[in-house]
Amino acid sequence: MNHVCPVCEYPYLKEEPRTANGGSYEICPRCGFQFGVTDDDLGFTYEQWREKGGWAL
Repeated sequence: MNHVCPVCEYPYLKEEPRTANGGSYEICPRCGFQFGVTDDDLGFTYEQWREKGGWAL
């Protein structure tokens, strides 16, 4: 089953980006967001990461 990246809408993530136990730690191959690191450790929101990388939805 594939999951959609909430940052750039890449449709083929292998794991759900967020879980009740924290991030999946998967890195989106399109936008480079690593769930559980980019957000939790580095403090970026999805919106901030989009602006930083120029990802428009």
